[in-house]
Amino acid sequence: MAKVGAGKASLYDPATLWLVGYDHVHETKIESGENAGRIAFDHRVVRSFSRLGDWNGKAETLVVPADQARHLGDGGVAVLLQKYDTGPILTAASIAMPRD
Repeated sequence: MAKVGAGKASLYDPATLWLVGYDHVHETKIESGENAGRIAFDHRVVRSFSRLGDWNGKAETLVVPADQARHLGDGGVAVLLQKYDTGPILTAASIAMPRD
């Protein structure tokens, strides 16, 4: 569950809420080049990115059931609040999924 508190936004200056799912880690075996034979580790790899909607300054509660969140990425989920569409990120929060 994510709670977005009341703030300074309006219908004329909305922000966009995004839901991001990510995996814990990906391992990639390097096949050639100077690092051949090594393994590259990428952490918190984004697996899904979806728009939840617009935020107009009113407090909201968003619920993503745990079983649904696990399908978004095995590492966890994050909620981003971005100034409308392509502006700067205003705030963000994440919840890590427990490893099995």
